[in-house]
This record gives sequence, structure tokens and C-alpha cells, in this order.
Amino acid sequence: MITDQSTPPPAAVVPPEEGYDPTTWVLPSDPTGQSLPACIARGVPLTGDTLAAALKIRCDTSGASYAIYWAKQRSEVLWVASYVSADYQQELKRSALPNDYATASKETVEHGDRDVLTVLLTGEPVLVDNVGASSMQRRELALKYGVSTIAFAPFEDGVVEFGTTAASTTQWSAMPQVPAVPKEVMRRAFEELGALYVIFWSRDGERYRVAADYEVPSSVNARLRRRSDGASILSNARQRSFPVGGAGPVAMAVQSGEEQVVSFGLEDGGEVASKLGAGHISRDGLELAQAAMEFGIKTMHFVPFEGGVIEYGVAGEAELTDVTMEATLKMQCEASGAAYAMYWKDTRGVAVVAGSYINPDHTAQLLRNGMRLSFAEASLSIAKNWQGSPLACAVGTVLATRKPLFIKDAKTSGVLSPQRVLAAREYGIDSICMVPVLGGVVEYGTSDGPCTATWHSFEDVCSEDRKSVV
Repeated sequence: MITDQSTPPPAAVVPPEEGYDPTTWVLPSDPTGQSLPACIARGVPLTGDTLAAALKIRCDTSGASYAIYWAKQRSEVLWVASYVSADYQQELKRSALPNDYATASKETVEHGDRDVLTVLLTGEPVLVDNVGASSMQRRELALKYGVSTIAFAPFEDGVVEFGTTAASTTQWSAMPQVPAVPKEVMRRAFEELGALYVIFWSRDGERYRVAADYEVPSSVNARLRRRSDGASILSNARQRSFPVGGAGPVAMAVQSGEEQVVSFGLEDGGEVASKLGAGHISRDGLELAQAAMEFGIKTMHFVPFEGGVIEYGVAGEAELTDVTMEATLKMQCEASGAAYAMYWKDTRGVAVVAGSYINPDHTAQLLRNGMRLSFAEASLSIAKNWQGSPLACAVGTVLATRKPLFIKDAKTSGVLSPQRVLAAREYGIDSICMVPVLGGVVEYGTSDGPCTATWHSFEDVCSEDRKSVV
């Protein structure tokens, strides 16, 4: 099983245990006397549901009672977020403690923690297997809240701390091995596609079983308002397992090494359309299909990685708000040098244009050419019904597979509908990119002439790991 890895930062001296002031301690090699931020540079800290899911999955897979994410912010390393397991919450209910250790750490540590800083600067994980016999900065606080073992590890832009309580059945004598789940996959799932949950499927002998999961709070609240039995897509998944050599989406994702997407209600309302290898699977071939439809999941994704498979699901009613849509289309045009951008919304199996944005320079070019409409505006009357054949047109392909699509030459394309190919010729549209987003697809493209960018390949507009060129 793969474990979290980190590139060690520049050599630094670990802060002393006595006389330590986290607000003034500096690196010996720093001639400017700057404080902590000069020591290390990593990516943007995780936020929102992506961070919450990562912390819960770490606890689920390691047996930890809690997890805290500490991140470098300006001149300090501060508490950002935490997760407390259900078992630890039950322990706390039986005690007279006002809150949990993770929350108490936030309230106690103002400018940073010596143990966290040590890991941040050395890039090496640390295990405190006996808190009572240690010299931890928060030793007394940990003992007060029943914490017995604590692990610290480099994590994204900071450090993740996770530990167990004395009452827990999990006690570590060595650094726990935790799978490095693909956080970029989860980030895209939550932030771009509006996923309601993620499930981590791990191999257990000859079966794949749920090793960890997470459901977004809005989904939990909506589900509890609709039903009182506590059942969810997650509880349903925990009762199931899939054979390693089977034909289900989990096994197929591992065998193919590629993301598998299962979409519901794309054909006659009774079949499950899924691009698995060269064919499709029916509902009988997917054990979770009935549960997915019961809980309003329209699209399920299964993404393989070295530690197993990440599954996430998107609801059918989710969509971009008007404000978000307008901002997204404008930014997409500006960032990629596109002539236009448009949002195709999935409405009961029909793809309709819900909004568009036209590059002002492209508009001026159209006017000079005597054109009163744009390609995006002309497409309003060419909206395609993709129900009955999910792969019938380019927009339908992206709606069904939830994978980006790049069309290098729109004027001769074989995947665009014939009407749109003719429109592309008329309005001088060159290349087109389609990207799945919350509730539909964002399409944007370039035009003839110098007012827009020239895309020679998918790499010009989208990252390599999301490529699907035709």
C-alpha cells in the first residue's frame, strides 16, 4: 500500500524544546532574518470538502480517533481543520470534557506548535507512541483528553496530526501506513462536479471492500430531511463487496487503469449506460445501481490509483447558479484565449444552452464580417436531445462519460452534430473544448483570425491527466 511521501525541505535546525518562541524562530541559513515562511514552499492548502474528506479517510484507514491539519499561513503554522471519529465522540459524551482534543488544540495553540514545526521543517514523519512519557508541547492537554499516541506527517502545504485515545482498540508501535489518496481527484469531484460523497475501495483478499468514505454535509442534511432510517449510499456500500476478477466498475477501473463512469437514465430510463472497455453494462451488472438511483445519484465515477479505487457520485439536480455560471464562462474565455464559452445544462435528459459569453474582440470581428449572431447564440437552436443515445453528439458524450473532450477542427468534426459543423464553418470556429462541470458541460472554442488563441492539442487548454482527444 502506498504511503504519503514528501520531498524534504532545505536543511534546518529543529526548534529547541526550552525557550522556544515560534513567532521569532528563524532558519540559520536565512540572511534576511525572515520568520518561518522562508523555510519551505509547497502548494495551495486543501480546503472545504476535499480537506474534510482527506482527514476522515486518514482516520478511517489508520484507526485514528482524530486528525488535525496544520498549514503555513503567513508567518505562522496554524490549525486549519480537524476531524473527530464517531467512537471518540462517544467517549467524550461519557466524560465531563467540554470538547475534543482537536478543538482544544485550536484554542490553546496560538502561534504554532513545536512538534508540528519539527515535521514541517525536516520533512520527516514523527510518531509519539507514549504521550505520557514524551516531552510534547501539548502533553498535558493530550493526557487531559485521553490521547495516548500521536503521529505527525508532512501533508500538502503543512502537517497532518492524527492520534488515538487510550480507550481505542488501535495503538501504534510504529508509524501507521496510510494510503495516499488522490486529492486532486477529490478536489475535482467536489469543486468542479459537485460530488455528494467519496468512497475508498481497497482490496481485501479476493474482494474489494469499503475502507473509508465521506459525505458532504449538505447531502447529509438533505437526506435526513427526506428520510429517518439513517440509510445512505455510504451505508449501502459498506454492506457490499466486489470480486477482484469481476466485471463491476471497481474491478474494471483497476484492470484498465482508467476512470470508469456510470450514468443513469441516459437511454430508455431503465438501462445504465457506462463506458467500460468497448461496451456497456446493464443495471444487473452494477450492484450499487439501485441504491444510487434511490439516493438521487445520476453519475458515478470510479478512479483507480495505487492504493485502490476512489468512487464519487453526482446528483442529477445539481447545477451552476447564474452568478457562478457567468463568472465561470468569462474566466474560461480569458484564461484560455477562447472566442466564446457556453454552459450546456442537463435538463431531464436534454442538453440545453443555459448561458454563454462572447469575447469582445471576437464580437468585433463578427461585426466586421457582417455577422449579427455568434456561434454560441446560433447553438441555442441546435440543442441536442441526448436521451436515447448518450453518445450521439459531442455534448452528449461529455454528459454521459463526464470526461473532457477536445475537437481540434470543428469544421470537419465527426463528433459534432452536422448542424453545428455547418455553423462552425459559417462562424469561423476552429477548435472546441468541452469540460464536465456541476450540472452540465462548459464548452469553449477558438475562431479564425488573430483575436483568439490557437490550440494545436489538448495540452493547450486542459491538463494532461484529463485528456480525451478525438
